[in-house]
Amino acid sequence: MRFIFIDRITKMEKGKVASGIKNLAMSEDYFEHHFPFFPVMPGVLMLEAMVQLSSWLVSYSTEFKSFGLLSKLYEAKFRRSVQPGDSLEIQVEWIERTDAGVAFQGKVLRGTEMIAKARFENKLIRIDQNEEKASLERLYQFLTTRFGRN
Repeated sequence: MRFIFIDRITKMEKGKVASGIKNLAMSEDYFEHHFPFFPVMPGVLMLEAMVQLSSWLVSYSTEFKSFGLLSKLYEAKFRRSVQPGDSLEIQVEWIERTDAGVAFQGKVLRGTEMIAKARFENKLIRIDQNEEKASLERLYQFLTTRFGRN
């Protein structure tokens, strides 16, 4: 089972940038315990959303022959809390290709307000099985077309 923290991919440019949306709903499991009387999204899940979006950028940029797996976190800053009902824009920028993978910087916005930002690196993992590649392509199509993006 895959846990997806991106509801929709809104922009994707090979080897450059990606943007996506995460809508926070009270029905998400983590709000029950984080925290019962003041539900906030854990910072680590904001980071997970940035990393997942960067992995989609890697997959798209390699024609679904590879995906990215977080290997290094250089810097992460969390400036504001977010709660159920908030809509977040996740943005990642492909900074450079390194010997070990791809370096990114990402940010989480609520409107124009900066919520979190991070610099990190993904190790590239090659996809050798055709059924896994096809599965990724189908999931990507779902995330990009279900809200009108072609």
